[in-house]
Amino acid sequence: MEEAKIRLAIADDHRLVRQTFNSVLSSFKNLQIIFEAENGEELISKLSFLQPDVILFDLQMSQMSGLESLKVISREYPHIRVMILSAFLDRLYVAQCLGYG
Repeated sequence: MEEAKIRLAIADDHRLVRQTFNSVLSSFKNLQIIFEAENGEELISKLSFLQPDVILFDLQMSQMSGLESLKVISREYPHIRVMILSAFLDRLYVAQCLGYG
């Protein structure tokens, strides 16, 4: 019996970052990358028909920030887990993210 894979989405506005994460994470047999998004709007749009178990995304993205995306995800897709990437060390960002689960 084949073990279920964790379905993962990657969202970052830098193509090279997305490609690097995809390349590295695709090597894990228990992970399946189901889509990439280059901004928050694309991420939310794709969630309406492709629902990953986990989303790996950047806080700073164009068109809709990661924080704005997180608000939508926590409200509309509370079963999806998120991992946030950020170079920011600002405690306010951390507190806001934790506030959205």
